[in-house]
Amino acid sequence: TFTPRPPKYAALSSALRELAVTSGAVTKWVRAHAGHRWNEHVDASARAARLRAAARVRRRSGPA
Repeated sequence: TFTPRPPKYAALSSALRELAVTSGAVTKWVRAHAGHRWNEHVDASARAARLRAAARVRRRSGPA
């Protein structure tokens, strides 16, 4: 039988949502890859962070 598991970041997601609601933050869904200025900014930041993390892993693991 299939037993659904909670999403990997369910606790973090819930905590973030609670903080957003209690602080009065307003969110708005935007379509991904549609040229929205701030979505593109966040995508670029995430991509750069992923590349930095991969470089750290490669430096730690040494030559292949």
